[in-house]
Amino acid sequence: RGRGRRDGDGQKTVPMLLPAPPTELERKLHGRNPCISPHVTCLVFGPDGESYFCQFADGAMVHNDLPVELFAALHTKSEKYGCKSNEATVQSMALGPYDSYVCIWKDGSYDWSGVPDELHAILLNGKPLPDTGLIGDIENGSAKSPLEINMGQNFEWFLRFVGGSWVAHGHPDDCEQEIEAVKEEEDGMIVDIHFGQDSMWIIEYEAGEEY
Repeated sequence: RGRGRRDGDGQKTVPMLLPAPPTELERKLHGRNPCISPHVTCLVFGPDGESYFCQFADGAMVHNDLPVELFAALHTKSEKYGCKSNEATVQSMALGPYDSYVCIWKDGSYDWSGVPDELHAILLNGKPLPDTGLIGDIENGSAKSPLEINMGQNFEWFLRFVGGSWVAHGHPDDCEQEIEAVKEEEDGMIVDIHFGQDSMWIIEYEAGEEY
């Protein structure tokens, strides 16, 4: 299930997280035969609407205007291990403002640069900084084995771990209110939070058994 921002009269709306995909990427995606071509396993857009990364099930990649360090890591790993190896296959990626990024590889390792201090501390030490206004369910324990990452254009971010625990920071107030509503009204488990332009967001969650 998913939830988006509510408009002024209380009706739920599904936000447009991004403008139309760049023409070059759209052409490459539409040019693939869905019956025989490998499916997309990872598709990420940067906050400027021009940078992107797309990975297919066969390990092939198309991308544009990635941060230099990330570009180098992708190609170094592909050349060293082979594009289909876990070491070179992306599990999840986020492209943030000012060339910030997080890349989680299939083998469980991860690289990052330019991210907010709160996220940097978790990735570096496996523990959140104290009293930083984080929300999630890792406050009383360490945060290890990242699985899913998302960042927005204002450095808002969401990080989920193997096992289902998660943490988020920098999101709009109405997003946090909706998170609480998901947990209280539907006994929901947060799966992902996607951030888009102009403080837009979508919460992906699984409802409790009673729902």
